[in-house]
Amino acid sequence: MKKSKKEEIRIKISKKAILAIVLVIMIAIGAYLIFSKQRTAKEGDTVLVNYQVSFNGTIFDTNIEKVARASNIYNPARKYSPINVTIGAGKFLRGFEDNLYGMKEGETKTFTVPPELAYGIYDPKKISSFPLSAVNNSKEIKVGTLLTDKKGNIVRVIEVNATHAIVDMNHILAGKSLTFTVTLLKII
Repeated sequence: MKKSKKEEIRIKISKKAILAIVLVIMIAIGAYLIFSKQRTAKEGDTVLVNYQVSFNGTIFDTNIEKVARASNIYNPARKYSPINVTIGAGKFLRGFEDNLYGMKEGETKTFTVPPELAYGIYDPKKISSFPLSAVNNSKEIKVGTLLTDKKGNIVRVIEVNATHAIVDMNHILAGKSLTFTVTLLKII
């Protein structure tokens, strides 16, 4: 059975159309594979991030002004802007830096940092007392007052009686798991 001239032309056009479609699909797949391999953050990279950190669902720190205002923690003396973090440099909490590994530009990640990777486990041995007579203005010392010890550490008064104050030398966030929401804006 001999094919007509029209049928042969139609078959040639169909083959060319199929070839063109396959070629377009291959180009699209290739472009996707090339451009979807976004660089991920690794040790030694400096990254620009926005963050907010909370404890028990309450945000207590952020570098985002809008979030600070909405959370009633806005401080007009503070500059709200993205921060630079060099991953692995140890300038920030280990649990914070560790969670930046593998993030891509534009990615937002929420994670919880345990006390061991944040401000440490609460240590009851870091409770001590001192005589009020050793402090100027001892009448102003109340529960919650923050003082600086001889080594320059900030201590928190947790109890006051007629003669002594009891202070807690643990970081105020010791023993607490912290939840961070971080957006990696740029790998520098």
